[in-house]
Amino acid sequence: RRAADADRRALSYLVQAGYDPQGMIDVFYLLLDFGEKDIVKLYNYNISHPISNERFNALMDSYKALDLTGKTLVTDHERFMEKTRPVRELPIGE
Repeated sequence: RRAADADRRALSYLVQAGYDPQGMIDVFYLLLDFGEKDIVKLYNYNISHPISNERFNALMDSYKALDLTGKTLVTDHERFMEKTRPVRELPIGE
């Protein structure tokens, strides 16, 4: 429950700061897709912030409830790719 509340607030903060919250969804999706063997590479994060289908679904519900009417949000795809590169480059399945 606390994770869902924190995730909901994080989405809200992203929107308030002018950033597209889709980036958070994308990162969670990547983390959710990790197998048990691979999530060990993010052990410290996973212990304190485990990603489950339930948590991801709650995040999606919060995302869908956001009022983005009239918002112009920064996507900055290049910066997003730079900042998330370490996660995408983890040797998954090795």
